[in-house]
Amino acid sequence: MRRAALAEVARAAARYEPPSHDQAVETRSRVVELIDAEMTRAGDAGQDQTYQALRALRTAVSVDLTERGASLTRRVVVSTARPQPALVLAQRLYQDPARSDELVEQSGAIHPAFLPVSFNALAE
Repeated sequence: MRRAALAEVARAAARYEPPSHDQAVETRSRVVELIDAEMTRAGDAGQDQTYQALRALRTAVSVDLTERGASLTRRVVVSTARPQPALVLAQRLYQDPARSDELVEQSGAIHPAFLPVSFNALAE
């Protein structure tokens, strides 16, 4: 059952559209960690064919997310002296106030008029 679930996780990772390079790297790390654990179980049980299949799956997932994540924007830490409105920061960071909702979502702010003094946002 674990292996069937692992195959579905790999399929979901293939369909996933990461919003940033950092999310692609994080997703790759999580999926590869799950595959590694199952590879260890298969290796310990002497299931060589299963081990080889999992190794190929691990490689495919890793290459896929690495390639797709390479062209995505990285995240940077945004720091301000005091809470700022999302519209102000969107204009300052991107010269596009229409991206204020994006900043609210990325920062986890309760209200768009008061973004936290430090949070991660897309660099571009």
